[in-house]
Amino acid sequence: GRMCGHTVSELLAEWRNEPVADVGYYRLRSPMRLVTLQELSRFTNLTPVSTVDRASSGTSDSDVEANKEQELAQ
Repeated sequence: GRMCGHTVSELLAEWRNEPVADVGYYRLRSPMRLVTLQELSRFTNLTPVSTVDRASSGTSDSDVEANKEQELAQ
């Protein structure tokens, strides 16, 4: 948690399609509810992409959003 706070903020901002400043910094707090292994297993098709990799490949935010929608539809 504490070592990856900036990464979490970037990922959340990307997912919400908002600037990192609007999302804010990762804050430590208790989970809102328990997450089952079955719920976690739904995310097996997601491919992590760093913002550096995306920028160097010329991939736009709209491309990233389109890929997310395709992955979620599967």
